[in-house]
Amino acid sequence: MLEFRISGETAEASCLADQLERAGYVVRRSKPYRNRDEEGCRIYLELDEDKVMGWMLANLEKASLDDPS
Repeated sequence: MLEFRISGETAEASCLADQLERAGYVVRRSKPYRNRDEEGCRIYLELDEDKVMGWMLANLEKASLDDPS
């Protein structure tokens, strides 16, 4: 499993976590955490390593095909 932390404004962090979850990359998601002195929040995700690596390799292949050099 890959651990991933999203920090930022609560709505933005939740939106990004939702998108990753809908795409099927999230195995487990924490509730939003917030310290008293923070305006935003932190969300911790456990990601499916195989799916993330597949996505990364596909994008590396695409980037190398797009590179004219």
